[in-house]
Amino acid sequence: MSFHWNPDPIIAELGSIELRWYGVCFAIGILWGATVLPRYYKQRGFGEEHANNLSIWIPLCMIIGAHAVHMIFYDTQVLVRFWRTPDWDHLLPILDVRSGLASHGGGLGCIFAVWAYARAKKLNFFELVDATMLAAVWVFPWVRIGNFVNSEILGMPATVPWAVVFDQIDQTPRHPTQLYEATLGFVLIGIAVWLNRKHAQRMRPGALFFTLLGLYFVLRFIVEFWKEHQTPDPMSAYITTGQWLSLPIFLTCGLVLLLSKRHGILHPSDADQRWWERAAPAAPPPAEGAADNA
Repeated sequence: MSFHWNPDPIIAELGSIELRWYGVCFAIGILWGATVLPRYYKQRGFGEEHANNLSIWIPLCMIIGAHAVHMIFYDTQVLVRFWRTPDWDHLLPILDVRSGLASHGGGLGCIFAVWAYARAKKLNFFELVDATMLAAVWVFPWVRIGNFVNSEILGMPATVPWAVVFDQIDQTPRHPTQLYEATLGFVLIGIAVWLNRKHAQRMRPGALFFTLLGLYFVLRFIVEFWKEHQTPDPMSAYITTGQWLSLPIFLTCGLVLLLSKRHGILHPSDADQRWWERAAPAAPPPAEGAADNA
């Protein structure tokens, strides 16, 4: 028995302005991430002003990157039409972020924002991106919940008891891959919290980032086997475009963790890399006269 799913993706309308469930879910993820970001920055000795600044730049770069990658890999024909006829009518669809966002581009945009900020402020990029990744994982599941409400990024036809019929698309029972990814996203949050509490001080700067990023795209790669192909590219006959994009990311993360002496999962070998010692508050000076009274 399949579950029928047919929600209205629009919550409310005010003239030409629409409030959509996808936007609400995306905003929940962003706000949740921005809420925990100062805590992780403070833990690593970064001032709250850095968290406040990046709470603006990261979402902006994330959306730009996500839309750019979507246009390049998933909506290429729009770019081709503009290339052939470069006018305003063909430019507008490219600039409309509502046409699609790709998580791979969102990740790249986020990384670029942290790298550029760290470079401008002369901060340690890998320590900063470790703290940022701990907050970024809170966004992942909410994006997929928004996709589920929108009846998009569909799974393949299925006969499993939990199959979902997306009435706005067709009457075919399908794998609810959006919920698979959302569930794995919440699991990844749990792993991130556990690693940070139990093992962060055993990991070199950058190791936490590469671990969580690589794990996310491994999980994404696996779930893609139950997804419908989103592009007609012949190169994606056996694996999806999302898998092609995920493959170099998690392979790079794995190689860095296993082979790098700088960012591997090893206990820092020198005091300069022990961020928790730098982040710890200094002991208060002894009270006046304390030495005489001792």
